[in-house]
Amino acid sequence: FIWWDPTTNAISYVRRGSPTAGTSGQEYWLDFSADGGANWTIDAAQVYDASFGNGRHPHSFVINPPGNTDPNNVYIGWAGAGLEGSNGNWGAKNYGVLKPDGTGLVINHETSDPANGIGWVTQDDVYKTDDGVAYMVSQNLPYDGADYIYNGMVVDRGVWNGSDFTWSSQTINHPFTIDVVSSQVADSKIVFDPTGQVGYISMLGHDDFTLEPDSVYYPIIYKTTDGGATWNLHAKVRIQDLAGITDYKITQLGATAATDLTFTTTFEHSITLDALGNLHIAFCGQFLLPDDAGFTYYLIKNNDY
Repeated sequence: FIWWDPTTNAISYVRRGSPTAGTSGQEYWLDFSADGGANWTIDAAQVYDASFGNGRHPHSFVINPPGNTDPNNVYIGWAGAGLEGSNGNWGAKNYGVLKPDGTGLVINHETSDPANGIGWVTQDDVYKTDDGVAYMVSQNLPYDGADYIYNGMVVDRGVWNGSDFTWSSQTINHPFTIDVVSSQVADSKIVFDPTGQVGYISMLGHDDFTLEPDSVYYPIIYKTTDGGATWNLHAKVRIQDLAGITDYKITQLGATAATDLTFTTTFEHSITLDALGNLHIAFCGQFLLPDDAGFTYYLIKNNDY
C-alpha cells in the first residue's frame, strides 16, 4: 500500500513487479514521489530480488530521520513474504529498509521451522507510529503436511537505529474455537494513535459460538496503552446486531426477522483511528443461508458495511 510522510511530502509504494517486459513479477520494486504524488519515479529502486523465494504481499512505509526535511533523504521500510518452500509453499519472512535511490538497502530474512512451531506465510500488516516505531503483525502458521496450524499472532516491534530497525517480538495466543487451522484467522491489522502509546490490533476470526454462529467471521480486537509492551483483549464485535445489517436483511433481502439470515465479514479489512482516538473498522461482508445438507453457501448479493 501507499504511505505518505507529511513532513517531507514523500510517498512510497512497494509492489511486486519486474522492469523487464513480459516477465512475471516475483521481485519487489519501489515507486516513489518526492512531491506528494504530483510526480512519480517508477521503478525507483529494486527492493527485493526474490533471493529467498518469489515475493508475495509487500508492504511499505516512510521513515523520516529526526530533523530531516528533504524527501530524498528518507528511508523506506518494507516487509513481505517469500515462497521459499520451508513452510509448505511459503516460509520466508523478509523485511528491511532502503533509501529512495536504492542505497542503504537492508534485507532481513527469517526462515520457517515447522517442526519447532515456526511457520511464516504472510505479514498481514505493518505500521509506523508518529514517533518512528515500526510494527509488523504476522500469523504464525507452521505447516504439518496437511494444514497450516495456527500458533499465535506475532507482533514485531522495531526501533530505528539510524540505518535499520532493532526488532523485538511477542506473541498473542488468542484461542479460536472451531479448530486451529489457518482459516480461523482471515486477516489482521494494526494501528496507533499519534502518541504511539495507544494501539489496536484487529483480527477477523471466530472464537465464540455464544457470540456468533458457525461460519461467521467478526473483528476480535486487542489494545495496548503502553506503546506495544503489552496487549490485552479489548472487544469482540457481534456484527449480526449492527443496525445497517439487520435493516438490509429485511428491506432488501425479504427476511421477516433480523435472525433469518446470517451475516459474516469476508477475509480482509481495514482499521483507522479518528482525531478523537476512536477505532473505525471497514470490511466487506456476505450473507449466509443454510442449504438442505446443513452447510452454508454465499448469497450472490454482497455489500460493504
